Amino acid sequence: MKIKKMLSLAVAGTMMLLSMVVSAGAIDVNHDAQSPASDSNVAVVNLSDNITSQQLQEITSATSACIKQKDGTTIPVDSVVTVEDVSMPASLADTGSTSSAYKVILSATASDEKIVADSGEKNGGTYNVAATLQMIWIDGPGLDNVIKEVSGTSRVLKGTMASAEVQWGNGWKSAVTWTSKNVINRSSFLYRPNETVPCPKAQYAIMMNGAMSDLVLTVSSSVLQ
Repeated sequence: MKIKKMLSLAVAGTMMLLSMVVSAGAIDVNHDAQSPASDSNVAVVNLSDNITSQQLQEITSATSACIKQKDGTTIPVDSVVTVEDVSMPASLADTGSTSSAYKVILSATASDEKIVADSGEKNGGTYNVAATLQMIWIDGPGLDNVIKEVSGTSRVLKGTMASAEVQWGNGWKSAVTWTSKNVINRSSFLYRPNETVPCPKAQYAIMMNGAMSDLVLTVSSSVLQ
């Protein structure tokens, strides 16, 4: 347990150095970009004793960090995905439930500097922002899964925020049906929905002033339940 805690702290300290550091034992996952402008790496850190390799891969495949341009094109950015166990709520633990509870943390730093430079319009970019999105959910029996907690952080390194929104809900339904919260200019946020859904999913979108793209972080329990 002490080793896990130390590793968690180490990961948190290196999340903003993704282009330089990939955790030992991490799984490199290449996401297909819809734009030729970039390749991205996803460092996956598994701190769970219970999750299977298949479940881990499903979660990784359903988790993404990208820059979304106005024309709908998405460009994946380097990110770190950390999966770990969390203590079961007493109400479930006391009943002898076989459910498990997990935490997924997605961290990424994004800038539009390369996008602007590639366009030939001007040098440099308008923003640079680092963000994290965390979701804790209970993997219950069948489709009775519960979104227990959604939280996140942001740190603006260049530019100013125009908007910021966090959403959560059933990943099998359109995001227009999800709960949405305005979190503009908040360096951190925390919500405890306690919402039962078949596929727990959350998304954090940040738009910067003067930018033609958003930073979008998405976490999900898995592709298949």
